[in-house]
Amino acid sequence: MRRWQQIKERMGKLKMIDGATKDDISRWNYHYNEYEKYKKYRTKLKIFTYGFYIGMTLWMCGMVTSMIVENLVVKILLIFIPLAIYHFFTIGKGIIEDKIKKGRY
Repeated sequence: MRRWQQIKERMGKLKMIDGATKDDISRWNYHYNEYEKYKKYRTKLKIFTYGFYIGMTLWMCGMVTSMIVENLVVKILLIFIPLAIYHFFTIGKGIIEDKIKKGRY
């Protein structure tokens, strides 16, 4: 049996709850699931926002530290590793914000 047929059968077996119809229950379930998805993406956005600021701080500290260090390889590593972390969180934050803005969460 297909998934939508199983869902349809389950919805058909639901009894009336305090006068609510099957349509009311299915509408409530839909909106509750959408709310849970929204809440999950808001949590992810908060994590990526903190990572964005921490990555920026690490990058700036790496820039300052690279001015002090004499070795060229260490200078490059102190600049580009925090920069990669910063870009990871920047891109992730942009993707999540775009999904929330367009309602595709």
